[in-house]
Amino acid sequence: ARRHLPFFDLLAVVDADTAPAPSCASVGLLEALGLKSEEMESWPGVITRDLRPGEDLNGGVFILSGPWGRLYLDLLLAKSRWPLDVAGAGLCHSRQGVELESFLEVAALELSMRRHRPFNRIYQADCLRHAIPEVFTERDGSSAW
Repeated sequence: ARRHLPFFDLLAVVDADTAPAPSCASVGLLEALGLKSEEMESWPGVITRDLRPGEDLNGGVFILSGPWGRLYLDLLLAKSRWPLDVAGAGLCHSRQGVELESFLEVAALELSMRRHRPFNRIYQADCLRHAIPEVFTERDGSSAW
């Protein structure tokens, strides 16, 4: 995604297990996102969907544009050696914690810039402890994620 973003106005990064619904096939991406082509400078750099009540962190889709989108990818790639979350009874490893931590960092940086406030006054990384899996000890003495 990082090498392709400079060549496109928007880049959709979609999980392999996510597919657009047929009902949205007749709607253009800009229209679906509420973006106007003549106002590119006001587009957000990173777009993901909000979580609905009872859902996990899996957004499935990130839409990126401009320098904020590039920064998001840089932050995400910088975390590429972080431990993975274990989901689905240990059968699936996810990057959702690092994806959303990077998203929060970009959102906080943008807010910090707009409000002319230091970054550490905007974002204290409260979610960071949830982004990295914890090792705990089972009753039988074995370790688990």
